[in-house]
Amino acid sequence: MGLGIILLGAAFDLGKFIKNIKETLAAVFAKLIVSPIIGVASLFFFGYRGEELLIALIYMGTSTAINSYVMAKEMNSDAELTSNIVVATTGLGVITLFGGILFIKSFLM
Repeated sequence: MGLGIILLGAAFDLGKFIKNIKETLAAVFAKLIVSPIIGVASLFFFGYRGEELLIALIYMGTSTAINSYVMAKEMNSDAELTSNIVVATTGLGVITLFGGILFIKSFLM
């Protein structure tokens, strides 16, 4: 995975990113913000606490897999948009996971 994200990041084009900015930001918001909030809140509602919530946050809030770019390219889909989403979620995922872990450890443990 490491080499794949390095190669994808090296091929990153800011002009193409700006062209698809709305779709990319919507996908990033859904993947890094909405999905973890819904997952952690529902598990909290069902009585899970502590490490279980942290595990759910990590599973639901990690970056989009590099395999999705390969699949989009092979299926003649929008590989450019998928590349933007993978790069953006990888870069921003560090920030959102840190914030989520901090929130859970501060208020839910």
